[in-house]
Amino acid sequence: MPHSLFDWTHLAALAAMLLAAMWQDAALRRIPNTLVIWGSLTALGLSLSPNGIGLGSAIAGGMVGFFGFWVLYLLRMVGAGDVKLVAATGMFVGHPDMLWVSVLILFAGGVLSIVWALCTGQLGAVLNNIKTGLLLLWLKRQHGAASSP
Repeated sequence: MPHSLFDWTHLAALAAMLLAAMWQDAALRRIPNTLVIWGSLTALGLSLSPNGIGLGSAIAGGMVGFFGFWVLYLLRMVGAGDVKLVAATGMFVGHPDMLWVSVLILFAGGVLSIVWALCTGQLGAVLNNIKTGLLLLWLKRQHGAASSP
């Protein structure tokens, strides 16, 4: 819960970045680099202020967000815009808290994807994709275990 004017300013800047990203993503299906860059610079500037989280914590939070979601990007589970936005969010939140924020982002995304699948009648296809992905993962593990000496 924000306690000071600085906390409210910090929260307002983060909310503005996220709302702008949501609008851009919904309207254009992309998150502009300029939005993420300005959000990241704002977060870094706020982290340097006397009441800020500190530059080290901001950079570490950005790295936690970036590398955590970069792995998901490589697995084609999220888009590149998601990776950029989570990294910028990590710079606002800072290192220790970004781990929990990442878990909450993944949970919210999972819930929203299920709701979206239900509303569009795609739940069967989504469940079939999950089943296929898990089956391929299991087969790769079995094949890897069989080829080991």
